[in-house]
Amino acid sequence: MTTLFPATSPQAAPASSSGYVDTVPALSPLYQAAMDALEQLRSQSWPDRVTSEEGAILLAEAASLPADCSRRLVGCAVISIDGRVLSTGRNGAPSGYPGCLTAGACPRGQMTKEQIKPGAPYRAGTVKCHALHAEKNGLLFSDPVARRGGYMAVTDAPCDDCSLDLAGSGLARVIWPARLDDGTRVIRRLALGHGAPIGGHYAA
Repeated sequence: MTTLFPATSPQAAPASSSGYVDTVPALSPLYQAAMDALEQLRSQSWPDRVTSEEGAILLAEAASLPADCSRRLVGCAVISIDGRVLSTGRNGAPSGYPGCLTAGACPRGQMTKEQIKPGAPYRAGTVKCHALHAEKNGLLFSDPVARRGGYMAVTDAPCDDCSLDLAGSGLARVIWPARLDDGTRVIRRLALGHGAPIGGHYAA
């Protein structure tokens, strides 16, 4: 039976005498650049480790890298009240559907940022984005009971739609990285539930 979306897997070289296998073809430039940056960080001595929230944001950043979107890479991590990682998410087409970056399937992704300005609503007009946002994917694949009272780390501020989803998710807060006008890095926090204000951000 022919499948619409056949499964693919990387080719593998023969196993070495130690039992491990090197994947072929060559690794992606983005992966190599990220690993080079991490190796450089690890080669230095740091006075203290990152906090749990900082670690969650870094995890969300890593989760964003495979996002199948030509306009923006967004990731998230859902963390339980006791600090366990429950799920990660990234923006892209629903599972099993052709993506924007790999298949050119998203009408919005085929337009330039001059044709559709950043900030234009995702569902407005005739050129609509069909991707699920990272926050939605993070919630879809996390247990509602396990995440109650926990938080979500996102690589950017949630949009209005995702803010509504988060407000009813059982999570206590959402956090994301930001820079002040003077360049100082900060972590922004938005409380969820109990009548907390719901704010949004912009679309890519």
